Amino acid sequence: MELNSGTRFSSNMDLASTFEYNPSTMLYDFFLTNLSNDLQRNVFIQSLRPQLFYKITKDYSLRISVKGEYQDVRNEFNFGYEDINRKYYNFYPSFRFDAPSFSLSYDERLDLPGISQMQPIARQYNQLYTAIGNPDLKANLVRTLNLNVYKYIPSKQINFNLYSGYNFSNNGVLQRSNVNSAGATVASFVNRSGYRNGYLGMSVGKQFKKSQKWQVGLNTSARTNLNQRPFILNADEGFQNSLDIGFGENINLNYGDLLSLNAKYDFYKQMTRYKDVDFAKVNTYTHSAGGEFSLRWPKRIILDANYTYFYNPQIGQGFQRSSHQLNLALSIQMLKKDRGQLKLSVYDLFDQNISINRYAFNNAIGISDRNILRRYFLATYQYKLNVYKK
Repeated sequence: MELNSGTRFSSNMDLASTFEYNPSTMLYDFFLTNLSNDLQRNVFIQSLRPQLFYKITKDYSLRISVKGEYQDVRNEFNFGYEDINRKYYNFYPSFRFDAPSFSLSYDERLDLPGISQMQPIARQYNQLYTAIGNPDLKANLVRTLNLNVYKYIPSKQINFNLYSGYNFSNNGVLQRSNVNSAGATVASFVNRSGYRNGYLGMSVGKQFKKSQKWQVGLNTSARTNLNQRPFILNADEGFQNSLDIGFGENINLNYGDLLSLNAKYDFYKQMTRYKDVDFAKVNTYTHSAGGEFSLRWPKRIILDANYTYFYNPQIGQGFQRSSHQLNLALSIQMLKKDRGQLKLSVYDLFDQNISINRYAFNNAIGISDRNILRRYFLATYQYKLNVYKK
């Protein structure tokens, strides 16, 4: 038997001041209360968890516990709005079973709604979007089940990994949207059950040692993810179900410390379907391929290259369907025991580092591109300090 007790306190603040242009002063000094934040959430948690640990055999064990938890949550809105305080008393059962290369566990937790979602005001961010807070939002009880299997066979240099999980909740926070004929959205927040998420993935890898220096490795991976979420859009209320499927292949080649070459390919597809509403089906898929190259020749000189190609065939007109991203680096080692290193790098040589995403949300298909960090050059110097103690 084990008995665990814990106390935790956290304080989080959200500060944002928004001003409008003041014609009389020709400055942005007209303070907008309804678009500003002065939020603070203080959480005090006490927990007590008795746990039974049973060692079935040398390699098999079982843990069963029930955690009693008390939460005191204080939401401070300031700006003259009344604070909202909540107290939660809950018991969370959990278990974990461990075996050689295998584990299975179940756990529960309480997720609090965002303090900005509880703010008791209507906030008009622009002419097309207004958000209304709901001070009556409830906390969300999340249940999680996880499975993991791992096996490595040294004699054959084969590794296998299988992982799976399932999450479901009772009172998830849902954004309820009302869109008028002009396209303006008024959003509010309510609790709804029906949030589900399940995933399953696996990978298999093998190393082929052709000689003392040459080595070849293969790795194959596959994954799937299923999401269900409720939604409310005007008079339509239903569920959006998304199934994600991914596949990847990786090949690596090594020749001692001289040469390293890695090639990879990934395919991803998302299928979105709807329940209780007559919305169109949406399918999205992407491809990516690339490789990594490292050469240590001649002596004390290292050349590194990283290349990735992305292709999104369903991206609409005006968006970049494909991109080539190439990073290069040249390193020169110096000083005794190669402790010094001068490195010259260029990131995104073709200046195409743009993240493009296509997704389904409610009754719409969204396409967005995002500039991350485009092409730049970098020079660095590194010196290693090695200390050996007997």
